[in-house]
Amino acid sequence: MRRLPILSSLLIALVAPGAARAADPPVRAEHQESDQLPPPSVRLPLVLGGLGFTAGWWGAGAGSAFLANGDPAWDHLKKPVIGPFQAIFAQSCSDDCGVMHYFSYPWFAFLGLAQVGGLGIALEGLIVPTRAPGANPVRQSPVRHDTPPADVPDAPARPDTPAAPAKPMFFLPTPVPMGKGGFGLSMGGMF
Repeated sequence: MRRLPILSSLLIALVAPGAARAADPPVRAEHQESDQLPPPSVRLPLVLGGLGFTAGWWGAGAGSAFLANGDPAWDHLKKPVIGPFQAIFAQSCSDDCGVMHYFSYPWFAFLGLAQVGGLGIALEGLIVPTRAPGANPVRQSPVRHDTPPADVPDAPARPDTPAAPAKPMFFLPTPVPMGKGGFGLSMGGMF
């Protein structure tokens, strides 16, 4: 009697994704590039957002350093940006490395890359080109692709073909232990 809810849940989990895939794929709109520059008001949010992103991941690293009970490698996480990279090189393993030892390498690398990424966003906010403060954006009428241009006589009409459906993308970094004290990082996914 207890197996009925488990079996019915399993059956629903197996059948539901197939029913969702059977529907027509969504049609994606055609992407058009714009030569319009953003207003100057985008600079401050980009800079503050990037610095906030860096500060948030630095706080996560510093918080995890306080939870590591004084491990010398984890103490480097209290330093912003450079600390996670120093922690990777300061990490050492005695004869009995636990699971936490192998978890720490990808955690250090993620924290370092996230903090550098936040600084990159802030730097982009400083150097992004913007339009002049008083300039209004040029409004253009949308281009229609379903009719032939008027200046070309007898141009064949473009057939309405749906765009190819988007493929699912994922990225999966995986830690790989390599002997005593060694570490590797495997990258996999579908792009």
